[in-house]
Amino acid sequence: MSGTEIKYERDQGEDISRATDDSKFGGPQHDEDPLDILEVSGLEARQTALELAMQADPGPDWKDWRFIKYCLICALIFMAPGDWGFDGTVVGSINSMEQYQSYFDLAGEASTKTGVVLGIGAAGTIISFVPSYVVPDRYGRRWAMSLGNIPSIISAFMSGFAPNYHTLLAARIIGGLGFQGAAPAAYLAEITPPKYRGRVIGAFDSMYYIGQIIATGICIPFGRGTSNWAWRVPFCLQAAPLLVLMAGILFCPESPRWLYAHGQEEKALRILADLHSRDGDINSPLVQLEMQEIRAQISQDGADTRWWDFRSLFNTRANTYRFLLGVVNLVWSQFAGNGLVTNWLPELIRQAGITDTNRQRQLTFANAVTSFAGAMTGVAIVDHVGRRGLMLWAAASCGIGMAICAGLLSDTGPKTLMRTNASIAFIMLFMVCFSIGWTPLQQLYPTEVLSYENRQKGNALRSMISILINSPALLTHIQWKTYIIFVVLNAIGFVLIYVFAVETKQLSLEDLDEVFESRNPKKTSLVLVKQAKRNARQSNVAAAAAA
Repeated sequence: MSGTEIKYERDQGEDISRATDDSKFGGPQHDEDPLDILEVSGLEARQTALELAMQADPGPDWKDWRFIKYCLICALIFMAPGDWGFDGTVVGSINSMEQYQSYFDLAGEASTKTGVVLGIGAAGTIISFVPSYVVPDRYGRRWAMSLGNIPSIISAFMSGFAPNYHTLLAARIIGGLGFQGAAPAAYLAEITPPKYRGRVIGAFDSMYYIGQIIATGICIPFGRGTSNWAWRVPFCLQAAPLLVLMAGILFCPESPRWLYAHGQEEKALRILADLHSRDGDINSPLVQLEMQEIRAQISQDGADTRWWDFRSLFNTRANTYRFLLGVVNLVWSQFAGNGLVTNWLPELIRQAGITDTNRQRQLTFANAVTSFAGAMTGVAIVDHVGRRGLMLWAAASCGIGMAICAGLLSDTGPKTLMRTNASIAFIMLFMVCFSIGWTPLQQLYPTEVLSYENRQKGNALRSMISILINSPALLTHIQWKTYIIFVVLNAIGFVLIYVFAVETKQLSLEDLDEVFESRNPKKTSLVLVKQAKRNARQSNVAAAAAA
């Protein structure tokens, strides 16, 4: 029985018990009450159908040009978070250069003027709020990624050639006007086969650290120079990956889900077959199953076609739950304390007792490398541990890390060399823990929990919330006491995640629509994870027996 046959039977209202027959997968055996079983039984049948479809069509071989093309698309899209990491780090690294501070008359690394440079880009982000969701939904993910990078490219060159402080501020505001929004992550999620989605989107977020590594690595040799090119060149280099992305994305296929939502079903089907099917066959069980689910879940007259209509984010209990889970993910990945470390690491190092600016940049570079290693560890385990498990780990470990850093950086006791080294080590260890738990999920989890029609608007609202909760000047005023605040926030986040977070691993984007419609989404998702593990175990046993 093919995956499409199973799906067809379920859609016709026939008995779905055959899809989870003991002879194939051991059958569902639940400890939950009968109502819970009824709620998840249809999704279990869909999971089984997907498993059978992937067995029938495992996708393009890694040597196939179509698989290579998919990898090249991913590499191109990865330039977006790489640039975000570059932008988020380069100002902090440049801020430790004496020639930069002298040129713009910045009185100390944690001065008010420096805080303005770091934070004023938020003004541009607020202005770009509407384009950040209108352009991806109306004109496509590709055009959003192409045209949306123009302000950031202008900002890079303006910053590099800024003749005065006010021009620098204007450049930072223009940089915030970039309106590609969540289009890169949404695009990847929408073109990626379900079996790769967790690792690919997790790797997408991890490219942030590649941007950090490049930014801090460049600033080390340039910082030793004496001319103003020491800080001008790093600013200008930020435009390089954006120029490649801006041009290259127009040669890539559009999101199949976006195409279907805009009445181009045949083209969407061909792209799915090209990227997901072993033989590029539009009649593949896997392609047909995915297309059926897209038809069932995406409306061609949905709220995404009405740019002013935000009611769909809150018009049902399920949609409100989904949006709030995305907010929890955003807020507590910021409340973990990573922004404090990312933007202000040279200043944190100075507070720990290391005043040599070259040494500060070297430690910032080392932190980027170890953070990337942590992020890739998280990517490797995200589909095994699950989203809930990683978020719980992140909240717990980051809370403990913030508590230790508060003690080491506090005013009590002398600042010995051993204490200084321990402070730096724990700051870096904190970022490793953060990177393992939060980095793979910052784009992946919101993309999964938000429905197609709410994805761009929901992420645009999340960006506004991010601006409100980030305060780069906080460290200036209360210094090490900032860490205590983050300890408390991480504890609150752990409780919220444990009580409310839904597990999304091994579920298609369309499956999640039904998960959130159930009476208890968290419980339903956990039951489905158990069933998916049981299916996989039984499938492996059957494959071994056949061999």
